[in-house]
Amino acid sequence: MYNMKFPYNNHVMVWRRRQLRAQSSTPEVALWDRIKNNIEIDGKQHLKAQQYDLIRDRFLKAIDIHVLRFPSQRIFHDLDNVLKEIKSARYLK
Repeated sequence: MYNMKFPYNNHVMVWRRRQLRAQSSTPEVALWDRIKNNIEIDGKQHLKAQQYDLIRDRFLKAIDIHVLRFPSQRIFHDLDNVLKEIKSARYLK
């Protein structure tokens, strides 16, 4: 089981978030150029991390943080509808 207590304060996770932002994938760059919100873009690497993602999403939901997930291919092929889904999500501002 993962330790999910305030993962955003963990110095390793802070470093990892910075590293991931610096190495954004093309779909992430395309999306973040248009919006800024709490969204996950799942590429091939997420197939190995599905259990962690499930635990993490439950933890975030418990502290009232909602996660929207989109496969990276949808960013390439369906960006307009992805943006519509994001805009219509009632818990996003």
